[in-house]
Amino acid sequence: MRRVPVLVLVACAAAAAALALGAAGAPGPAAPQAATAHAAGAHAAAPTVASLKATIRRLLPATRCDAGAAKRGRALKLRTAALKNIAKQPPRELRKRKATLKRAIALLRQAGTACAAPPAPGGGTPAPGTPAPPAPQPPGPAPGPTVITLHVTGNTLDYVEPSATAPAGQIRIDLVNGSNFNHFAGVRVASGQPTIGESPLSSPGETVSVTVTLAPGTYQVFCRNNNHDVIGPMVMPLTVT
Repeated sequence: MRRVPVLVLVACAAAAAALALGAAGAPGPAAPQAATAHAAGAHAAAPTVASLKATIRRLLPATRCDAGAAKRGRALKLRTAALKNIAKQPPRELRKRKATLKRAIALLRQAGTACAAPPAPGGGTPAPGTPAPPAPQPPGPAPGPTVITLHVTGNTLDYVEPSATAPAGQIRIDLVNGSNFNHFAGVRVASGQPTIGESPLSSPGETVSVTVTLAPGTYQVFCRNNNHDVIGPMVMPLTVT
């Protein structure tokens, strides 16, 4: 009869221990869910290179304006530098490259804001009734050289034209050789002076040219082939005004 209280006490103690173990047991389903939410938050805080590139592509169209050109240009340079060989970079360098891409995104957002801003007073479309300024005209073709045409015929050793006059600047002399000899068309200040310019030697039936730039003054067109300028004399005065 004395053993019954002892067994009762042991049973009560076991029941109390079981209740305590249930209260402080293994974590329920809520613990894994909390860990998953924490991991998802960490993933959202660390964008991938692909997501950063996609953000840049999305922002670029809104930055095409004069007001945002400078920041857009800096952002594109940062993007190019960050993406160069990015796949081969170690983790520490990869984090730096991502930070550079984030700076590029910040610049693009600033450029987009500048492009979306209203124009400053005084700019934009002219008020109704105000004539628009004339559009700039493309420059016309540059003036060509003044052309002097000389002729030589038959067995003569002189030019058909007795003299010529031209304005200062570029002058092109065309020699039409209709003679039976070879001739030059050279330009000098006077006999014995250096040649300023000279055409190729022309064969009978050939036309040759020489272009020179002359200041106002008097000059000579001459042929030095076989001393034609002496025995002809194959010399023509040229006056430049």
